[in-house]
Amino acid sequence: MAGTLLDIAMMHSDNLIARAREGDKNAQGKLVQLWYKRIYNFSYKFFFDHDLAMEVSQKTFISMHRNIIGLNDPGRFTSWLYTIAVNYCRKKRGK
Repeated sequence: MAGTLLDIAMMHSDNLIARAREGDKNAQGKLVQLWYKRIYNFSYKFFFDHDLAMEVSQKTFISMHRNIIGLNDPGRFTSWLYTIAVNYCRKKRGK
């Protein structure tokens, strides 16, 4: 059974993560495309506010871009990315 393009891309995400860690901007962009909707939905469920969810999503991916080189284990990318999002959600709620 053939998977969707998203399924195929997710199977190759370790390769994307490795390339992104090496500074490949195209790979970083693909990671944003793959994960943006999930991070937005997570943030939206946290706030039930579109604007706050958009802000947290944007900050999460800016942080990903700046810090992915420090991610030593590509297998932890998902939890690492959600941790960034959770931290921004909590910080925003605290204001």
